[in-house]
Amino acid sequence: MKRTSHPVHAVLSTVRGASLLAFWLAALTRLAPASAEEQSLAPPASSQVVLDGQFGKLTLGGYGEGYYQWNFNRPPSGITNFRGFDNRHNAFTIANAVVDAQYEKSGVMARIALQVGHTPNTYYLAEPTSKADLTTSVIGASDAATWRFIQQALIGYKIPLGLGLLVQGGIFLSPIGPESMAVRDNWTYSRSNLFFNLPFYHTGVRLTQQLSEAWSATIGVVNGWNSVVDNNGEKSLYGQLYYNRPDRFQASVLYFTGVERNPLDDSRSWRHLFDGWMTFYFGNRFAFSLHGSLGFEPQQTATALWLGGATYVRVRLLSWLLLAARGDALWERKADQAIFFADTMSWLASGTATLECNWVPGLILRLEYRHDHSDGDAFFTAPGSSALFSGRDVGRNLQDTLTAGAVVWF
Repeated sequence: MKRTSHPVHAVLSTVRGASLLAFWLAALTRLAPASAEEQSLAPPASSQVVLDGQFGKLTLGGYGEGYYQWNFNRPPSGITNFRGFDNRHNAFTIANAVVDAQYEKSGVMARIALQVGHTPNTYYLAEPTSKADLTTSVIGASDAATWRFIQQALIGYKIPLGLGLLVQGGIFLSPIGPESMAVRDNWTYSRSNLFFNLPFYHTGVRLTQQLSEAWSATIGVVNGWNSVVDNNGEKSLYGQLYYNRPDRFQASVLYFTGVERNPLDDSRSWRHLFDGWMTFYFGNRFAFSLHGSLGFEPQQTATALWLGGATYVRVRLLSWLLLAARGDALWERKADQAIFFADTMSWLASGTATLECNWVPGLILRLEYRHDHSDGDAFFTAPGSSALFSGRDVGRNLQDTLTAGAVVWF
């Protein structure tokens, strides 16, 4: 009988060592205030091109991401499964190249971020296909290929109400969780299992009211999870309360609800998601973050439920050298239809340790070790040494990877 451990135990053995090392190194630095020359532990500032004139303000920026990864399972297909955007074994991969343009004038704003690379293939993996069934249709289909080059595209207007009410509509990044699409905005090269399984993007309208210098509130009406074109007639709703004191404390609480099944599914109840995270900065040497997600969806015979959590720690060793560690786990209780995991698989966990060098402005180099574990054979491996290059993957319940990644931006 195959023995599987609890998801918490599976991830603790990996992340514990990295976290203890980070705390120990932080203690060695005595958490003394960093010098003025040292960077913040928050995401690095970009050096965007700004054109400001009588016709408005145009801001141009962009970034590129690439990596080489070795998966110790040596999957014949070359695919590191359940890993979001860093999922190619033994290959130099151009993950994503993004050009971002933003325009502002007299309260009107517009933004478009175009992307190309391997990442967009996974980014739009869950995008619904929309086409007419009748052969008399003269309208083309909408699917992932239609939108894969667009990361964000939205227009908006800032209404002078209070400190400002920003109304925006279009395709935008999901506000769920602390991690971002851009690697440079995260503490590790890979994203957590929560980021990979929860939505990446939404399409719809959102209103953001600035309540004070630190507080803001957002409500949104969108098509659903990862959908430019809706797969049903219902719309999804969300509300978020966000607090931001740069380099001191950040926090978010969010509620998201909507029908995410298509009309042909047997169960079409409203899905509910509760998400919250907080990040603490202790000077410019040490930072700590927590993230939790809880959700449920009533189905015909029972209620599907999930629970996920992640913890992050980051410490500055030198002015140009940082160490980060993350542990995360996602558990699902299935009902009639799965939400995240197929077959009998019920949980997925990982532990990650990342060393970062950023001595050159506009360039980050990261070396990352990660261990993934599950109670199902979710990961790919070679069937045996004699058939290593047979091209056939077999399942395994764990995988270990070493990734060298680089990020450039302007």
